[in-house]
Amino acid sequence: MSEKKGNWKETNPEENERGYVELMFQHPECVDDQHWYKATVRHDGCIHFYRAYNEPFTNKLGIRHTNQDYIHVCDIDEYIDILQKLKKTAVKYFAKHGRKWG
Repeated sequence: MSEKKGNWKETNPEENERGYVELMFQHPECVDDQHWYKATVRHDGCIHFYRAYNEPFTNKLGIRHTNQDYIHVCDIDEYIDILQKLKKTAVKYFAKHGRKWG
């Protein structure tokens, strides 16, 4: 399994009114103010995960970002397990049909 290079960092160390802290993923190949992933996390394990497409979240014009996917997860370990099983099944399927995954 390949590891995504980069790191998560706090964008605001203060929790919001619902107890969430915002984090951004900084990929080393992006310029400093470009973020393609962001999340808000809470102490109970719930997260809101966002992925940008077509353009990064941060833009100089201050325009609200609309090109994003969103998912709410309260058991990240279970969700990771489900995704790993999905990948394993897909890899097997394509191998069985003579095609390589990825």
